[in-house]
Amino acid sequence: MTFQASCTRQPEHTSPVDDEAVRCLVLGLKEIEPAPLLCGVYFLLHGSSIVYIGKSTDIIVRITRHERDGLMLFDSVRYIELPEHALHERERGLICRIRPKHNSLRNMKSCLHAIER
Repeated sequence: MTFQASCTRQPEHTSPVDDEAVRCLVLGLKEIEPAPLLCGVYFLLHGSSIVYIGKSTDIIVRITRHERDGLMLFDSVRYIELPEHALHERERGLICRIRPKHNSLRNMKSCLHAIER
């Protein structure tokens, strides 16, 4: 079984990432073939707080793993579509700037460099 993805722009949503094309991801239990492939940086939210930022070449699969693992409490997902080569640097910069509670900041020098860019 795959998950249905419904993607819509959220103009009323204040973006934490400088008015980029932040989109909403709605997951349901309807089977579809094939599932759309979404590559980018995603945000897990609980209420209006971003609790985790991640990157994936297949966001839908990654979100279903987060749901199955049950390690983080979240009730909505937002994402920015990006090419694969841009994922790591963009994710790191957003984590350093937003500092979600479930992301770790292992290397502060890396964060300072990412914020300066």
